[in-house]
Amino acid sequence: VGFELLETLRNGLSDPASVERVGNGVRIRIGRADTLIPVGDHRYVIRYRTDRQIGRFEDFDELYWNATGNGWAFPIDRAEATIRLPRQVRFGQRAAYTGLHAAAAAGNAAE
Repeated sequence: VGFELLETLRNGLSDPASVERVGNGVRIRIGRADTLIPVGDHRYVIRYRTDRQIGRFEDFDELYWNATGNGWAFPIDRAEATIRLPRQVRFGQRAAYTGLHAAAAAGNAAE
């Protein structure tokens, strides 16, 4: 699928970033490796454009989106995603999920 990073902000200011393709997605690295982020709360805004994300099935079309990704080394206290489609559509069934990825949850249950 297509992916174009448009903007990365930390606390309202532009922050350098790079994109790396991994597995079935991308990893966005924000900031500089030689710069420590001060302890405290920070707000990051990541704007990007992507295409070909709609799954087409016999009875329905589907947008399945993992907004934050998995495997973070630190807690995410709050996350928000805004999805803009090229044109207005009527939504049928909706679902939202939060918490550990199924594989991570299974690993934690075994410990």
